[in-house]
Amino acid sequence: MAIAQLKEGEQLRNFVAQIAKELVDSPSEVEVSVFEGKKGLVIELKVAKQDRGKIICNKAEEESSP
Repeated sequence: MAIAQLKEGEQLRNFVAQIAKELVDSPSEVEVSVFEGKKGLVIELKVAKQDRGKIICNKAEEESSP
C-alpha cells in the first residue's frame, strides 16, 4: 500500500470510528479496520451486538435486542 493510501486509510478509519461511536450505546466496543481489497480500500466496522441495528438502520433488529 502506498504512503498516500495509508494516510487516507487512517483518516477514513478515524472518521468512521468517530461517527460510529456517536451512534452506538457502547462506543468502547467500536472497532474499525481498513485494508486493501481487490478494488481499493475496505473499511470493516465492528460494534456490540446490541448496537448493530443502530449502524445498519434495521428497526427489526433494534427492537429484538434486549
